[in-house]
Amino acid sequence: MIEPDETNYHLFLSYHGMNVKVATGVVAQFDNTDAYRSNNSVRQWVEASKYVIKESYKNGLLSL
Repeated sequence: MIEPDETNYHLFLSYHGMNVKVATGVVAQFDNTDAYRSNNSVRQWVEASKYVIKESYKNGLLSL
Protein backbone atom coordinates (compact mmCIF):
# COMPACT_ATOMS: atom_id res chain seq x y z
CA MET A 1 0.00 0.00 0.00
CA ILE A 2 1.25 3.47 -0.84
CA GLU A 3 1.74 5.80 2.11
CA PRO A 4 2.00 9.61 2.01
CA ASP A 5 5.54 10.95 1.99
CA GLU A 6 7.26 14.16 0.96
CA THR A 7 7.22 13.19 -2.72
CA ASN A 8 3.64 11.99 -3.13
CA TYR A 9 1.47 13.55 -0.40
CA HIS A 10 -0.36 15.63 -3.00
CA LEU A 11 -1.83 12.43 -4.48
CA PHE A 12 -3.85 11.91 -1.30
CA LEU A 13 -5.43 15.38 -1.26
CA SER A 14 -7.87 17.39 -3.30
CA TYR A 15 -7.06 20.87 -4.58
CA HIS A 16 -8.57 22.36 -1.42
CA GLY A 17 -6.67 19.89 0.76
CA MET A 18 -3.43 21.48 -0.40
CA ASN A 19 -4.44 24.71 1.37
CA VAL A 20 -2.54 25.08 4.64
CA LYS A 21 -5.61 26.33 6.52
CA VAL A 22 -7.59 23.30 5.42
CA ALA A 23 -4.68 20.98 6.24
CA THR A 24 -4.35 22.52 9.70
CA GLY A 25 -8.06 21.98 10.32
CA VAL A 26 -7.85 18.34 9.19
CA VAL A 27 -4.94 17.63 11.53
CA ALA A 28 -6.61 19.43 14.43
CA GLN A 29 -9.90 17.62 13.91
CA PHE A 30 -8.76 14.07 13.10
CA ASP A 31 -5.21 13.40 14.32
CA ASN A 32 -5.11 10.62 16.94
CA THR A 33 -8.87 10.06 16.92
CA ASP A 34 -10.63 6.70 16.71
CA ALA A 35 -11.22 7.37 13.01
CA TYR A 36 -7.50 8.03 12.52
CA ARG A 37 -6.56 4.80 14.26
CA SER A 38 -9.19 2.57 12.63
CA ASN A 39 -9.52 3.96 9.10
CA ASN A 40 -6.57 3.83 6.73
CA SER A 41 -8.02 6.53 4.44
CA VAL A 42 -8.42 8.97 7.31
CA ARG A 43 -4.87 8.24 8.50
CA GLN A 44 -3.48 8.84 5.00
CA TRP A 45 -5.48 12.07 4.72
CA VAL A 46 -4.15 13.35 8.05
CA GLU A 47 -0.57 12.34 7.30
CA ALA A 48 -0.71 13.98 3.86
CA SER A 49 -2.12 17.12 5.49
CA LYS A 50 0.85 17.15 7.87
CA TYR A 51 3.15 17.30 4.84
CA VAL A 52 1.25 20.35 3.54
CA ILE A 53 1.89 22.08 6.86
CA LYS A 54 5.53 20.96 6.92
CA GLU A 55 6.10 22.26 3.39
CA SER A 56 4.48 25.57 4.29
CA TYR A 57 6.96 26.04 7.14
CA LYS A 58 9.83 24.95 4.91
CA ASN A 59 8.84 27.44 2.19
CA GLY A 60 8.41 30.29 4.67
CA LEU A 61 4.65 30.51 4.30
CA LEU A 62 4.22 29.82 8.02
CA SER A 63 6.45 30.59 10.97
CA LEU A 64 6.75 29.02 14.38
